[in-house]
Amino acid sequence: MEQQERATPRIIGALVARDAGCALRNPTVLLCAAVAAAFSWLFGATLADELTATPGFAVFLMAFATILPTLEAGGVVTLFAMSEEDAHGTYDVMVRGGASLEAIVAAKVIVGAVGCTVLVPVCLALAGAPRGCLGPAVLLTAVGSLPVLVLFCGCGLRAADQMRTNGWAWPLVVAGMLPLFGALGPQWAPLVAASPVGFLAGSCVAATTGTPDALGLPLPALAANLVAWLILALLWLRRCMKAWRSARESR
Repeated sequence: MEQQERATPRIIGALVARDAGCALRNPTVLLCAAVAAAFSWLFGATLADELTATPGFAVFLMAFATILPTLEAGGVVTLFAMSEEDAHGTYDVMVRGGASLEAIVAAKVIVGAVGCTVLVPVCLALAGAPRGCLGPAVLLTAVGSLPVLVLFCGCGLRAADQMRTNGWAWPLVVAGMLPLFGALGPQWAPLVAASPVGFLAGSCVAATTGTPDALGLPLPALAANLVAWLILALLWLRRCMKAWRSARESR
């Protein structure tokens, strides 16, 4: 047991390297990243005057440039990659090689979070965010992306084929887009709180615009959103992992 515990960091490291390599070679991941960057640049370049003339538009654009890459690239690396592992039978190969399900999931979350922390600041910069806020955006994204990435991983374990994967993806994408309504006014704050990326969007918008409650939620409420959704995501992942193991034992 002690030897296996010592090997766990090495196994996770190997899985992270594997998943990162697969993500960088995957056309879908690269296309999703390119789409997020292209939309951020398009809006930032063509509507630059609106950023200063209309504060609400700046809030919307900064939230958009934060949420889209997280759902696009992060979702592909976690949700779709998790389901493809099952469809291709590579889970069993990795488990026989000494990797636990926990290590496989952890590697997916790590790669997804790293991808988000790279892509979100790029999209924010392309959208016109001040350069001085990009450093804080990296840290905020590393933490704020975790709830939705964990949710994506759990859903990926429950999905058995492409059609089912899409079925799990749509509710999460819709929930992830809810913070965009916060740019319309404080009356939409409950929708921001109901989203697993509420903290991510709200904190990055606060960092880029200098307005702490730009999406209608003060910082303590955003922190509560992060904690609540992270707990819910971990409970969901635990349930999905239990169901996955039960399905394997019944085969």
